[in-house]
Amino acid sequence: MRSHYRTMLFAGAAITVGLTPAAHAAEAASSAEAVGIEEVIVTARKRSETDISVPAVVTALSGEMLAAKGVSDVYGIAQLTPQLSINNNVGPIGGQIALRGVASGNTVGVDQTVSLNIDGVAVSNAGATRIGQFDLRQVEILKGPQTLFFGKNSPGGVISFLSQDPTATWNGYGRASYEFEAREWRAEAAISGPLTDALSMRLAGYVNSIDGYLRNPLPTNFAPGVVGPSETRSPHQDEIGGRLTVLFEPSDKLRATFKTAYVKAKGASSFLASQLVYCPTGAPQAPQAIFGPPADNCRLDKYGAAISDAPASITALIPEFGDGTPRESNSQLISSLNLSYDLTPELNLTSVTGYHRYKLDGFSTQVGPRVGIGLSQDQLKEDYSQELRLASDFGGAFDFMVGAYYQRSGFDEEPRLYLLTAPYNVANTYQRGRAGSVFGQLTWRFAENWELAGGGRYTEETKRVVITRQLQGDVTGNLAKDKVKASDLSPEVTLTYRPSTRLTVFAAYKEGFKSGGFNPSVTATVPVGYDPSFGPERVAGMEAGVKALLLDRSLRVNGAIYNYKYSDLQVSIYDGQQLSTQVRNAASARVQGAEIDFRYQPPAVSGLSIDGAVAYNRARYKDFIGTCYVGQTVAQGCNLVPAGGRFTSQDYSGEQLPNAPIWSANLGAAYVFPINGDLSFELNGGVRYKSSYNPAGDLAPGGRQKEVAFVDLGARVFAEDGSWDLALIGRNITDKLRAHSITNQSVSGTTAGLAAGTPADLLGFVNRPLEVRLQLTIRPELWR
Repeated sequence: MRSHYRTMLFAGAAITVGLTPAAHAAEAASSAEAVGIEEVIVTARKRSETDISVPAVVTALSGEMLAAKGVSDVYGIAQLTPQLSINNNVGPIGGQIALRGVASGNTVGVDQTVSLNIDGVAVSNAGATRIGQFDLRQVEILKGPQTLFFGKNSPGGVISFLSQDPTATWNGYGRASYEFEAREWRAEAAISGPLTDALSMRLAGYVNSIDGYLRNPLPTNFAPGVVGPSETRSPHQDEIGGRLTVLFEPSDKLRATFKTAYVKAKGASSFLASQLVYCPTGAPQAPQAIFGPPADNCRLDKYGAAISDAPASITALIPEFGDGTPRESNSQLISSLNLSYDLTPELNLTSVTGYHRYKLDGFSTQVGPRVGIGLSQDQLKEDYSQELRLASDFGGAFDFMVGAYYQRSGFDEEPRLYLLTAPYNVANTYQRGRAGSVFGQLTWRFAENWELAGGGRYTEETKRVVITRQLQGDVTGNLAKDKVKASDLSPEVTLTYRPSTRLTVFAAYKEGFKSGGFNPSVTATVPVGYDPSFGPERVAGMEAGVKALLLDRSLRVNGAIYNYKYSDLQVSIYDGQQLSTQVRNAASARVQGAEIDFRYQPPAVSGLSIDGAVAYNRARYKDFIGTCYVGQTVAQGCNLVPAGGRFTSQDYSGEQLPNAPIWSANLGAAYVFPINGDLSFELNGGVRYKSSYNPAGDLAPGGRQKEVAFVDLGARVFAEDGSWDLALIGRNITDKLRAHSITNQSVSGTTAGLAAGTPADLLGFVNRPLEVRLQLTIRPELWR
């Protein structure tokens, strides 16, 4: 069947070549007129600028381009952006964003080093990677520290999502697609228009249902009297979402935009989408589970975790486990109110009020294949934020921007655990936080074509934690620290040279900051003196870049170099005793490299466009004494910090950061030509490449992934007036698999720091395999 899908794609390519009119090709070849690359408007500095003129490293992806490629979530966006990795959620604990190899912990309660910004609202927790992205105007990926323009500091970068605004006339669209391999269907629609002269609205929504591209290898009836799996495919999920936007413009001076979006997803536990990707003994080491036998083959393939339902002997004792079927449900609400008022023609006051609520409840019979674990988890996270900005536009030598930001946050986590024959265990973690900052920037145009911009942000942030345990009650008094407080001043200076509208050269010095926090407690006791906290993270360094439109605007080229030092970098280490990912501080890390991207529309070949990017990134720990991986021996480097008759730590200095390939690149092309006066045809394709990398937080050698190239190919036919288009979209058509998130398999491997040892089996989440999607889009307003 999979070969049939590939045949469909390659047949589309062959048909396209056959349909190319010879006369059209000859006419295009003889044409010397430059097509000219369309300018892209970005808001990286909270004002509209062309991507050529903005002095920052930013990748802008339009909503139309994402729709044409069938991209409907943040994971698809990562596939289009070199050096960006967005991991699937590791169970119900959130996800992880890595940009240039810089990332944070895999827990919802930890602020991400690379944050999200959704319609002006800063969202810095990992769980927000589950928000369904739809009806988008643009996505902007800003690399490197972002100090001034996106709420709280984001020392690794920002992914900014901008949804569509209401339109001046009534219109809308509908889009439906079906992906054959995962049996996934999706429908999306929007309607927009004016209600009065001053008031307009936009309503957008979508539904998505996926059966899954991985299969559960566990038989339905594998042993008498033992419950089998009710879920045979993963990730299995149904999702629905909607967004209401209201725009009020009573005058030329005032613009008020209210947006509220709600997304709800329900399906099988995401643990089902994991699998053993490495077993040092060649077979699973974990003992036979009380819920099912070993069934994993320890290979990267299309078989997920061998997870069965929980038996009645467990569910009868723990009502929260329900009927024992692995499940997961999460919902998110994001609302924003953006007020923009022109005090004078030269002064603008902006207010952005934001609210984000994330709720999850889930149950899985196992943290990993074959281990007899029942785990339910409830999480609730709420953030409220308020930002005020005053900006000038005098048009002379000086302009300024000043502002203030406030955030109040809360996070509750209540896991319930049953481990083998151990008693039922509950550990509740409650975190509360407050952050405030003031910021500003002064821009000085000191000479013709030259601009110097300098500013900074001063931040104070406090977080508190309360931990309670079943049978122990409130154990917060046992903690060595139940409060973390930090302050920071992060400056930023940028020198820009713009000799023309087609060339920008810039150099910048930047610093960034992210506060510390607390790790969640899951299973271990809380002895007196236990410290669940981790410290703040800071970054300082420089970057420089060139942006140019060349060859009579037919070629756009962007290049940049960068060098940043991260101090107390927050890194993820899986703790087998806590059965969770714990965040620790690495003393320092160095991230340096170079990148270049281009887009070319040759004037001699009308309808042809070529784009690509190459990035070199050397991300290394500079100074870090951290936990040994499970089973690591003294001879293998686990030879530091002796305790309890063994060594506990290793020296990571000089090691490559997790999820930080040295080389990443992509190359793509699209060719559009008319079939007749009303119809056109497009053929597109591309290659995405990553060199070898290790996604395991403890860099266990078995987790290293080989270099890989993913191949995409697609075709579409569409009406010249834009009223409809039909696309066949193929991604990863060579069906390559690599793990992008890895943790240790519980109850496997031996104690580290001894003369002999056996590493743990490694549990991972893999990229999506072959995708073949048929997609139809209609825009009814264009039919009138």
